[in-house]
Order: sequence, then structure tokens, then C-alpha cells
Amino acid sequence: MKFNFGKTNTINSKVVRNGILIVVIFLTLFNSACKNKTELPSIEEVNKESILYAAYVQNQFLQIYEKRKNSTVTFYIEEQGEKKPIGSGFFITPEGHMLSCQHVILSREKLFIRVGDFDSFFPAKLLNENKDLDLALLQVLPNAEGKKPEFGHFTISPTIFPNTGSYYITISSPFGLQASMDSGIIARQMRVNADKYRPQAGFLQLSKPAYQGSSGGVVMNLEGEMIGVIRFSLGYPGGGAENNLIGFAIPTNNVFNFSSDQKDLVTLKKKVSRGIIEIPLMTPFLIKKLNLPTPIGVIISYVEEGSPSEKAGLKRYDFITQINEEPITDAVGFSKVMRKLEDAKTIKIKYFREGKFNEVEVGQDTQTEKQK
Repeated sequence: MKFNFGKTNTINSKVVRNGILIVVIFLTLFNSACKNKTELPSIEEVNKESILYAAYVQNQFLQIYEKRKNSTVTFYIEEQGEKKPIGSGFFITPEGHMLSCQHVILSREKLFIRVGDFDSFFPAKLLNENKDLDLALLQVLPNAEGKKPEFGHFTISPTIFPNTGSYYITISSPFGLQASMDSGIIARQMRVNADKYRPQAGFLQLSKPAYQGSSGGVVMNLEGEMIGVIRFSLGYPGGGAENNLIGFAIPTNNVFNFSSDQKDLVTLKKKVSRGIIEIPLMTPFLIKKLNLPTPIGVIISYVEEGSPSEKAGLKRYDFITQINEEPITDAVGFSKVMRKLEDAKTIKIKYFREGKFNEVEVGQDTQTEKQK
């Protein structure tokens, strides 16, 4: 009997070599896993981090609601002696100017508001409206006792654009339910062809519908900054299925353009800013053209004739970087600081002009002092 040991030995040697190779690879991977074991988070650690993150987001929601609810309003009309809710809005100045949608206000002369979740009614006056942008500017008036409500307000920035997928928060009055909070994600940063009457207009697409009564309500990011105004829903309603509807909001750049054109707000801004009107958007072209040392600051668009700023020597294209040693980062920061210092007799403004920094003192408007 003959046995072919040569062939068998060849096969066995290959199997042994492959086996040894597999064992070596396994041991290498096992050893590597053991070494890196401490670097990988445990299930408990992952759960703990998730809970902390969820708690942080919830805390943001709670803080934003408490801070912002009294910056929002519910609009009412009077019918047969009763006040009927018609929509939502929010304050944009400390003087009581408010914004809502034009299709909510509809040129009505007699309007009332409730601030936040308070019960007291106050009359409101329509100042202007724009049907194309679907925006209306109003102002709260004193009640029969001569009192005005206490309220907060939002600052409108044309540079805040939410990304698709980012969280948003709303405070509005769906079905007349005052100061109701909701949240979702931005389904699309900019959507056109959503409004059949204005197909080229761009809107924020929301993950939640615009409920009846929510139009005119504020849309915010997780910092509590205004990013839009709730406007309308699109879809196939029926059978109570809200999932058939998609919500849309007017973005801040359109809101900013509308408010910047309002005479009441422009006059107020000139008064507060002592005659300085700034350029809201900083562009690479302007930075290069003016040879600015930094993009952090605001450029003066023009100085009102006869204003304290003109008397102090400020000019068009001066680049403001500080007010009373407080850094100015952008147009929104400029407005906040100027409002805070509205009652100051003089303020110190640091600015850049023609290659060097300068400092000047700007006084109050004499008309404002006489009124006081």
C-alpha cells in the first residue's frame, strides 16, 4: 500500500500557516482592543452624556420661554361686545412697536392685544402694512387708565440664517391659546415656489404647520434670537390630519428690510443713535475698499445733518469699533449699546478713518433733551 505523504504534508503545512496567521491577527486585534478599552466610552457613559445633553436642550427651551414669552402678543378684534383672537405678533422696540402678518391685521383700525400670558387688554394702532411681504407694523397704546403693559422685545438682525436641520422654537397663539410654545427643525433653509401668489419669494420651511392663530408669531433659534415670522401652511388638510401640512415662515432679511423702511422706526433709530445710520452688512468688498484693519465693527452709512454725531465730526464710512470702551462687533451690537446709553449726556466713540484710529465725544440730541 502506498501513501502519498508529500501531497498531504503540503496541504497540512498550508493549513497550519493559515491557522497561525489567523491566530496572530486575532491576538493583535484582541491586544489592541484591550489597550484601547479605556478610550472607548461605556454604555453608562454614553447614556450619561445623552441625558446631560437632553437636559441642556430642555433647559434652553425653558429659559427661552421665560425670557421671551412677554415679548410676544395675541391680537384681538371686538365683535358683539366680545374680544375674538385673530393672530399673533411680537415686540421689536422698547417703545412698543410690534410686528405681525398683514393677512392677520387686514387694515383693521380697532385692535387689542394681550402680552404673553397676561389677561389685561391694551389697544393697538396700525402704523403701516405691506401686502407683498405680508407684514404689518403696529404700536401698543395706553389703556383706559393710561397705563402701558410691561414687555420685552426682539432685535431684528438680517445676518441670522438658520441651517437646514437646526432646531427652532416658536411662541404664538394657536386657536387663541396665548403664549403657546412649540418646536421643530428647519426642514429647508430657503424654499421658493411655496406661495403660488409670489412664487419667487423665499421662506423658511418648518417641520410643523402654521396653526390657525399662529400667523405673525415669532420663530427663534436656541439662542432665543428671532429667525423668522410664522406665515402659512401648505398641503392637503382634511380629517384633522395635521401631518398633511407643512409650515413656512418669513425670513429675517425680509423682516429687517420692512422694518428699516418704516418712518416711525427710522426716526426712532436716528434719535437713539444720535444721527448715525450704520451699514447692517459687512462685506469683503467694503473691508478691502476702506482698508479696514478688522471686520469686527460697523461702518457708518451716513450721518444725519445737524445731529450730535455730525457736530462731533463723524463722517460717512467711518468704522466704529468701540463705544465707551465697549467693543462693537456688528450692527445689532451697535444698536443694543446705543439704546443702553440713550440717556447718557455724552458717549465716547472710537473709530477708524484713513489708516488710523480716532476717538470723539458725542453729545445728546438737543431736541431730545428739551422733550425730557
